[in-house]
Amino acid sequence: MKASLALLTVLAGFAAANPTVNDKKERRACSPTVQTAIDAGVGAVKMAFSLAPPPNLQAALDDGVAAFKAKLGC
Repeated sequence: MKASLALLTVLAGFAAANPTVNDKKERRACSPTVQTAIDAGVGAVKMAFSLAPPPNLQAALDDGVAAFKAKLGC
């Protein structure tokens, strides 16, 4: 689980820190494979914090997913 958390954190940081041309493109729906991977990552993070989740966990996950999808253009 820690590896999943680390991977999601790295990906979210990369997506937030590196602007791309996708920032200004029209958004499209993410492919089912991408959505499944995102859902799995979010689920892993929630499981990792299941005993003592921070109060802003859901908001942070929502922001991270939105930033990641924006970088993918969906």
